[in-house]
Amino acid sequence: MAKTFLADRQRQWIADLAAHGEQSVAYKDSTIMNELLTVSEALKHPVAAYFLAKFARKNNKTLSQYFNVGDEIVVPHAEYGDIPHIVIGKDMDGAGTITLLAKECVCQKCFDARETTNEDANRKTYGNNRWSQSNLMQYLNSGNTAGHWYSAQHDADAAPDTANIWSGCDTHYTDEPGYLDGFDIDFLYMLKTVTKRTALNTVTDGGGYEDVECKVFLLSETEVGLGNENNVAEGTLYPYFTNNATRKAYPSDYLKAKANAIGYTTDHIKNNNGWNGWWWWLRTPNSANSYYVRLVSTGGTLSHIPAYSGRLGVRPAIVI
Repeated sequence: MAKTFLADRQRQWIADLAAHGEQSVAYKDSTIMNELLTVSEALKHPVAAYFLAKFARKNNKTLSQYFNVGDEIVVPHAEYGDIPHIVIGKDMDGAGTITLLAKECVCQKCFDARETTNEDANRKTYGNNRWSQSNLMQYLNSGNTAGHWYSAQHDADAAPDTANIWSGCDTHYTDEPGYLDGFDIDFLYMLKTVTKRTALNTVTDGGGYEDVECKVFLLSETEVGLGNENNVAEGTLYPYFTNNATRKAYPSDYLKAKANAIGYTTDHIKNNNGWNGWWWWLRTPNSANSYYVRLVSTGGTLSHIPAYSGRLGVRPAIVI
């Protein structure tokens, strides 16, 4: 159990670790790091927690014994800056693991671009609501460099270029590097591949569900506590989500800067009174059609929107 009493030397170590990371005196001394893993204030410091988690995994320690649901860990990313993550579950995606969700909407992207050669008229106009075939799943799970993450996942697939999406302030992303490319190499080794169950629509994909392996994923309707799509349990409710308030999300500093740069003030991003809550994607389809995807609304409730909408926030989830 983490100690609540904090000695002066421990405060200095925490400050050193947060400021200098792996170059700090603390990180280079395993005795200090092992002591800090028993100190509550160190584990509750979002920046220091990142380096404590890296140290723990490097030394084959189980993270779930140190971190609790609701704790925050700030993970550096080359494209999106420092991304605060919330611990939403422990031991749920593997023994000893913690499941992290981006606290804010990291970026704004379409789920899947319109597929102009698709035989299904709605997917031709509004995109594809199948998670395993989506642009967003491929982007989130690619470590390729700029312009090289996308490849067609089926015959009618299309890249998320400007012509194929309903735009927002940060939308076309074919030319960007894959999401995984932004993480430190040591942190990438910490990411666990998980199998995520996802419902299928009954119109084009046969209903039921499929199990998909990924390192980065969007949460499901089930996992955030908003029901089971078409009676399919897509995983298990993460204990962090207890009410609508815990499901609400806001734009990241990266997105605020994007919106300010182009004067983008609509669609729940910004108004004259400041920054609003933001809609964010789930991986769950609306099972009654081929193109609507489920989302969490600004009030923390369930809704849906066409897959090609580039106006929704993305909150990636990972397991370490």
